[in-house]
Amino acid sequence: MRSPRSFGVRCVLAALAVVVLATPPVWAQQAGPKSHTGEFVKAGQGEFTMTMGGQNEHAHKVNDQTRYTINGKGAALTELKPGDIISVTTENGNVLAVDATRPPEKAAQ
Repeated sequence: MRSPRSFGVRCVLAALAVVVLATPPVWAQQAGPKSHTGEFVKAGQGEFTMTMGGQNEHAHKVNDQTRYTINGKGAALTELKPGDIISVTTENGNVLAVDATRPPEKAAQ
């Protein structure tokens, strides 16, 4: 006959196994590039500032490897204009790409 203590230990181990198997590992949630969208505010020396929904103004540092596009065409940071809608792709804190969308009427200005 099994002891009640042995049964209790098995139940705890089974519950722990369920929790461990049902929880994705932290590294799986953080792997790969991430992106967020907002509005371009201004460019500075090696950085730019953006907002998200007109709030949460924050800056991103850029480097020589950062890729820029406006309406799908290659561009430079200096070509971005306040009000451009941008999607910023980062990985490990580095800005990989800034993809801007500019309405046709604003693009002609």
